[in-house]
Amino acid sequence: RDVSLSPEILNQVPPEAIASELRSALRDCASPGAYLLDLDECGLLSEISPELALQFDGRPAGPERYHPEVSQSSHMILALEWITTRTADLGEREHNRALVAVLCHDLGKGYTPSEKLPAHHGHEESGLEPLNALLDRYPGLTDPAGRRLARSVCELHLTIRRVDELRPGSLAKLYEQHLKAKDFPVHLFALCVGADSGGRLGLAEEGDEVARQVEADIRWIRGQCETVDIGALWATYKDDKQRFESERHQAWARVLRNR
Repeated sequence: RDVSLSPEILNQVPPEAIASELRSALRDCASPGAYLLDLDECGLLSEISPELALQFDGRPAGPERYHPEVSQSSHMILALEWITTRTADLGEREHNRALVAVLCHDLGKGYTPSEKLPAHHGHEESGLEPLNALLDRYPGLTDPAGRRLARSVCELHLTIRRVDELRPGSLAKLYEQHLKAKDFPVHLFALCVGADSGGRLGLAEEGDEVARQVEADIRWIRGQCETVDIGALWATYKDDKQRFESERHQAWARVLRNR
């Protein structure tokens, strides 16, 4: 792809045109991460997105025992390649949503203080603000459903992989806040979480296993919680909304105790 534009010329390009170019790169490049690396080496990525440029500034992806690829740029490149191959047969809309979600899943790592490296504790939550900044700047990069998916993957890509460690009350909260919506894209979300694992040197197959497990865990949580008779609870506590919500939460927690 042509990355010969100067920053001065780039500043005159409408955001809609840049969003269209980035969207095309995510759709058409076999390695979208390598394309972004080219932009960074030409000095253009920081002009387009300072949030993405931090992914390519040489910072470690994490402790080497977890990230044998070492650098965050390598992790980004591998994760995007992983999700590209596993969504190739999906429609363009779903493919775009998944690529944008993986593109944004680790943006919080760009803001880890240098003295805290190579760990990136709390990067899931700290990634939400730069994610919003990027998608506000280029709203044409994905659609509203893609934005919701990107936020979910950013915020939950570590938490959802340790379902077995969470207390029933925490699982009930996870269901209520994130997983309950009928249109929650379970399969696509699981693939995006898998990309975080598969985007590590030599661990592509582990990404496939993570994606399968995450999908199974979410479907179990949803299936259990859907057995609760919400209508009966509402009939009993409809005059006390706070009590209704408390009883509903406790009912969900009870059905999530045994696996």
